[in-house]
Amino acid sequence: MRFPLWAGLLLLVEAPALAGASAAPEIGIEVAEAPAEDAWRVTYRFADPVAGMVFQRGRSAYRGEEWELLSEGLEWAEEHQPASGEIRDVVAVTGPPVREIALRFTSDFRTRVKAYQLTVPYTDGGRLLYTGDLSVRVAGSAGALDHRWRLRTSAGRNVVLLDHHGEGELEWLESAESTGDGTYVYFGPGRPEVRERMSFLIDPGLPAWLRREIEPLLPRLFDRYAQITGVELAFRPLVLLSYRPTDISGLTFKGGTLDGLVQMAAEGRAWEQETRDARLMWLDRSAHEAFHFWTGQMFVAAFDGAEQWITEGAADHYALATMLEMGLVDSTAHRRQLVERANECLIGLRGRPLLRSTETGDFHNLYVCGSTLWLAASTAARRSDEADEEHAFVRALLAAAERSERKLTSYRILETLHSLTGGPWAGAPLARLLFQGVPEEADELFASLMAAAGIEVELVAPEEATLHRGYRLPEEPDGSWSRLLRLR
Repeated sequence: MRFPLWAGLLLLVEAPALAGASAAPEIGIEVAEAPAEDAWRVTYRFADPVAGMVFQRGRSAYRGEEWELLSEGLEWAEEHQPASGEIRDVVAVTGPPVREIALRFTSDFRTRVKAYQLTVPYTDGGRLLYTGDLSVRVAGSAGALDHRWRLRTSAGRNVVLLDHHGEGELEWLESAESTGDGTYVYFGPGRPEVRERMSFLIDPGLPAWLRREIEPLLPRLFDRYAQITGVELAFRPLVLLSYRPTDISGLTFKGGTLDGLVQMAAEGRAWEQETRDARLMWLDRSAHEAFHFWTGQMFVAAFDGAEQWITEGAADHYALATMLEMGLVDSTAHRRQLVERANECLIGLRGRPLLRSTETGDFHNLYVCGSTLWLAASTAARRSDEADEEHAFVRALLAAAERSERKLTSYRILETLHSLTGGPWAGAPLARLLFQGVPEEADELFASLMAAAGIEVELVAPEEATLHRGYRLPEEPDGSWSRLLRLR
């Protein structure tokens, strides 16, 4: 198949969030979109002949069943990773080593478990392509490669990569240290809307009521988060929001962050009706993902695993707080959300330390307990009811982390509380929940945390508690609690 070269603006982009100086060898990767066929041709060009290449991402092999190799003397194979259990796709050269490997695939909108979606559709024919699934290394070598991408599409379409866009074509140098992560690139007729602290590219087919709310709200969120944290981002993030008007039941809204961008997708015709549930869902998810540019990108948890409660909890806590400040939810709805999360945390911990939650597969605790602990820490750090005191904790925490490679840890949380309050007692309840667990009367501890935050609750039988609609209670309490919280 012949892919013409289109005249257009050719930019060489070295994105600060994704690329840096590197001494690694380089590979050229040309991605050519064929919009009329909804297909992609990818050509890999190596400096020296290779006997094959290994795709860097993929818990399970799938490319060999669906992607077409375009050259003779190539075949699909697999590489098993004993430590992780992952299976990597391999393109093996059956003859003499080659300098070029080309393949073709059609857009694939399926969602894979614990994997980024390869392509994401926009209703106007635009497409997002995830580059991480195209990143490779040379077979037989563990060394990563700098990836020099050439991204092409047809006339009249744009290529958008983070804070850069080109008409028909764009080049990007991605360092070897970042190639496993990848990013989403937009191909299509749209152009990003640029604001002072962020830019966004919203699907034009998004229901009108949702678009009316999102376009003015997104810049406000970023402005407010900069004020709350006292930190200006070192980059301008890109927000990508797509819509699929399928017949799937209910409301589906997915989102996640990669370096420098947040990608969100709404699916289902239920979004066409403006309802309270629809409004709260997108507000909550959008605000949560946006805060991750501060806790998750500018500042990161120092360790993987359960320490992620810091970044996930912060995003959840400040999403709720900002929605209240902006008048997007009322105070009753806000207090209810806080009590719902506290109850889910109390149940989910089962008396054990939060920092052991990932060992037992209780990842939901990182969100609901993280949110509850951030509420407790922010409350304990307030020395007055002055407006400036409300966010004193997060500002002090990030200022301390700035002096330590922008790393966040549970110990730094407690140290910051100590420094703000003049003693260790304010952080004692958090330390118990984090490191020791509360095997008995944890319900009393959670009630005291809510009371300290000015939220009036009472301890009641589980079936009378304030819980999110549809939440399923365990059949029996685990012994660490016998009652749950009900908002008064």
